[in-house]
Amino acid sequence: MFPLLATIVTGRSWQVVGRDGIKNVDFTREEDDEIRDGAGQFLPHISTVLGNVPSEMLLVLKTNDHLRGLDHTYGVRGHASGFVDMSKCCLRALRELKHERIDPNLPAVTKWWKAMQSDFNINIDLLKLFVYEWLLWALQLAGYTEHDQGKSKSSPNRTKISSAFVLRAS
Repeated sequence: MFPLLATIVTGRSWQVVGRDGIKNVDFTREEDDEIRDGAGQFLPHISTVLGNVPSEMLLVLKTNDHLRGLDHTYGVRGHASGFVDMSKCCLRALRELKHERIDPNLPAVTKWWKAMQSDFNINIDLLKLFVYEWLLWALQLAGYTEHDQGKSKSSPNRTKISSAFVLRAS
């Protein structure tokens, strides 16, 4: 079940996820066709996996799917900006949720302190995203390209910029 979930989350074929690894293989037209053609035969399994996923995760997966669709439509597949923007929105929503979950029966000072702690942690994560965006921008200006293969396509001697970004929810 987990390998199929990994395939759903990454939007990559099972062969790439399971055997080769998404960081080692560029996305190709053949892989896109393989995903499109194979989705029907895995539909019962996909339904089972999604039936066991919490609704909050389904919302993230659906948003991820829409971002991939936009990337495909505009021809920018693999670009990190859509996922960075989604991460920012998720962090802001997390901030609101944490504020709503503060016990209203607590003393005002304690409620304020808990809200400040939550805001601080989320603002640190937003700062990390901001720095990451600027790093991508600066490296792009320096001639590096962003993709999922080990070396830059613009120059074989340049190191890659990974579009993978893991954010720790505070």
